[in-house]
Amino acid sequence: MRCFHIDKNSLQDNKIHLRADKARHAFRAARMKKGELVVLFDNEGGRYEGFVETVCRESGTIQVEKSSRVTSERPWISLYCAIPKNDKFSDIVNVATQLGADRIVPLISERVVFRQREQKPERWQTIAREAAQQCCRPFIPQIGPVREFPAALNDAAGCDLKIMGACTGPRHSFRSVLDKSAKRVAVFIGPEGDFSPDEVAAARNKGFSIITLGPRRLRCATAALFIMTVLDYELKS
Repeated sequence: MRCFHIDKNSLQDNKIHLRADKARHAFRAARMKKGELVVLFDNEGGRYEGFVETVCRESGTIQVEKSSRVTSERPWISLYCAIPKNDKFSDIVNVATQLGADRIVPLISERVVFRQREQKPERWQTIAREAAQQCCRPFIPQIGPVREFPAALNDAAGCDLKIMGACTGPRHSFRSVLDKSAKRVAVFIGPEGDFSPDEVAAARNKGFSIITLGPRRLRCATAALFIMTVLDYELKS
């Protein structure tokens, strides 16, 4: 069954009315046909099963046959990732969404070269929505806003498990710091030039566990994939 996200106010009398871009995506891009079964999420915990009842050029309706409530996956994972060059952050949003990130924050650290025109919050949020639909996630991750490193440290203060990947200096193994009782997790991934020693020291002073990702120096996007895969398997699965 295909999955889509809808606005909650599009549900009326057990029918979900799709219009404009949502209808075009469902009936043109995804080529859904009359009678096809579908699952829809409202991003507020509502899950609806039904079938396509009508299809028009710019609209359509889904007849809801069953509705239920879903809860957010635990733990809540916030991924703070340095912004790489050449719009690679879009790829990070896509992969992190599929692997269970609940919040994805573009991070500006000391060694990040960031230009304002590279900030694309609307595009990143669209990618997160499309990735969530593709993998049938009930909730779409929150994207942003862009954070400077000191503000990001303060932002993550309320998390009970805080992890930073680093390439040098004293570090723990990833496995040794995993806490399956954690309810909120913050993960910091630096640029390909790594976090600076001052940034690592500041994170350690804020209660972060500094970890190694192994003997190879990974690209930013690869590190995000690696860390989110481990967290999804060890803490969410």
